Amino acid sequence: MKTKQILAAAYFAVVSFVCHANADTIYRHDFSGDSATNLNGLAPDVNNYTGTGADTWLADTNALRDWRADGSIDNGGETADYNGFAFLPFKAEAGKVYTLSIDMNVTGAAWFALGFMSDNITTGGGFYDRSTGDGAPWMLLKGDGAAGKSFAGPSLEGEGVFASRDGNTASITLDTTGDDWVATFVNGSVTNTHTYTGVNISDDINYVGFGRHTEALGSVDNFSLTVIPEPSTIGMLLGVAAMGRLFLRRRMG
Repeated sequence: MKTKQILAAAYFAVVSFVCHANADTIYRHDFSGDSATNLNGLAPDVNNYTGTGADTWLADTNALRDWRADGSIDNGGETADYNGFAFLPFKAEAGKVYTLSIDMNVTGAAWFALGFMSDNITTGGGFYDRSTGDGAPWMLLKGDGAAGKSFAGPSLEGEGVFASRDGNTASITLDTTGDDWVATFVNGSVTNTHTYTGVNISDDINYVGFGRHTEALGSVDNFSLTVIPEPSTIGMLLGVAAMGRLFLRRRMG
């Protein structure tokens, strides 16, 4: 009986591992802090990133454009072109599917941004003019309810306009399983897609993060970066689980 219990426990452990392998969390931050604390230097709520780089947020510290621990941002009453950005280190690997997501509660006629980036520039420009190389995917949502936009990067390359705005959640899925990497931009049920045909953007992605443009106000919430392992890994684990189930049935039959 003891052997059967051990086999059963081992089988269900494999099944549980396969289920969790479907989407592993690299970063998650729920912005449960207070509005008096700057986001810069704070550790994300979940950090499973194994690459090199800082273990804390790299964010603008200027009082006119700094993000707060509760996810809010204020422009200090100014209406000039003040930008503010926040980043975490990240390097994309081939053979995986990454999803970067955030809730953007932006007010006014200006934009909030989400995306991958080559440089951790937290002060000016951000996604728009500080990304380099062949590009890194990023997107915008506007606070007045107008349609959002997506970009292959750098700058405004590969611009795509969402047919409509569908809620506050913005996400970018980066599929690196093929020869050509594919970015899918999602706002609710509305999507744009860009394929990086014949170019390698792996060296152009060193960070993930978000930001705002000009005098946009509001807050962000539920930031996350997840990964689905390469299909061959999941297939192997499913095969192990199936063999374990067959062996278990024979032992217990």
